[in-house]
Amino acid sequence: MSGPERVAVPRLTSRSGLAWMAGTVVLVLGVMAWVALTQPGNRWAVAVGAVLLGLATVWVLTRRIWLEPATGAVVRTSLWARRRVELGSARSVRLVDSRGGTLLLAVTDERTLYLPLLAHTDYVHRCQRPPLLRRLAEQIDTFAPDARAVATQLRGQADFLQAGGPLEQSPLVRLITHSVTGAAKLGGAGSLLD
Repeated sequence: MSGPERVAVPRLTSRSGLAWMAGTVVLVLGVMAWVALTQPGNRWAVAVGAVLLGLATVWVLTRRIWLEPATGAVVRTSLWARRRVELGSARSVRLVDSRGGTLLLAVTDERTLYLPLLAHTDYVHRCQRPPLLRRLAEQIDTFAPDARAVATQLRGQADFLQAGGPLEQSPLVRLITHSVTGAAKLGGAGSLLD
């Protein structure tokens, strides 16, 4: 017997975003190697840092998010951790600006689970596809009717993209700011970590 239907919520990545992340990991590994070679007394810190970097990389690479339409549940897994929030019992369902070029759907019960909707950063210019945006809007209408304004915004974005409108002029891109990563130019990381 198979489990409930799952609708995957894809990561918002691009080749340049992945290259940025890989380049960052290689740079960090290079610095760690330099410290290990030139400062033998700090090799323990390098070993701890390498383990933490490895765990963080595996955490990001194993992260999966999906929607279960039959129950209105949003599920996120990464390594051994699993988090499930049902839209019907959520205290709030809202759009959240990461302030790093990413717009997220935040579903909150005791804690908040974030779904990536749109990334407009230095390295990633992507949005979830119109069918998924519409599916999310339907789920919100069905299970979280108090958040119908969010469903309306998702449908507006889907309609705009379906009509061939450019992402840079889409309705949801107007909700994004770049205050956190603009100064540091870390715009590619936000969308990869969602």
